[in-house]
Amino acid sequence: MSKSKKPRRSTRGVVKTSRACESPETFGGVDSQEEEETEQSRAERLQAEIKAEREKVARYDLARAIAGVQNVLLTINPKFPQLATPVPGRTGLRELKSNNVNKDIRKAGLVPLYYNKIDVLGGTEAVLVQDNELLERTVDYMKNIGKPEAVPWHEAAEMLERATQNRGCEAFQMPQFFQSSPPL
Repeated sequence: MSKSKKPRRSTRGVVKTSRACESPETFGGVDSQEEEETEQSRAERLQAEIKAEREKVARYDLARAIAGVQNVLLTINPKFPQLATPVPGRTGLRELKSNNVNKDIRKAGLVPLYYNKIDVLGGTEAVLVQDNELLERTVDYMKNIGKPEAVPWHEAAEMLERATQNRGCEAFQMPQFFQSSPPL
C-alpha cells in the first residue's frame, strides 16, 4: 500500500463512546445559548399575549363606549340612522355587517354598536354643535322674554321642541326666537 492510503479503522462505537464522554453543554444536551434563546422567545410570546389581551380589552371598551353614544342618539331621534348627516352631503348612518357587531357587548346585556363608528361620531359632533347653539339662543331668548322683538314663549317652546327632536339630522332648523336679530 502507498503511504497516502492507510487502512481504515472502524469507528463504530468509538464515536458514540467519545461523544458520551463529552459534557452535555457541548454535545447532545441543551447548551446555554439555546436555553437563553428559548427563554427569550417564551418571554416575547408572553409579552405578545399580554399586548393582545390589552388590545382586546381596549377594543371592547371602545365599542361599548361608542355603542353608548349611538344609543343616546337613538333616544334623541329613533329615526337618527336614516336621517342623520354624519358628514356633509350624505344622509344616514352606514350599518355594520353582522360579523362586525360585538357579541360580547350583547352578552353583557347592552345594546351593541350597529352603525359605523365614524358615522356615529360624526352624527354626535353635529348634535353637540347644534346643542351648543340651541343653548346659547335659548339663554338669549330667556333674557329677552317679554320684549317686543321676542316671539311669544309658547311659540318659542314649539320651535325648541322641533329643533331638539331633529338634532344631527337634515331636518334640523335652528329656532328663530326673535322677529329680528337678537338684541346685543
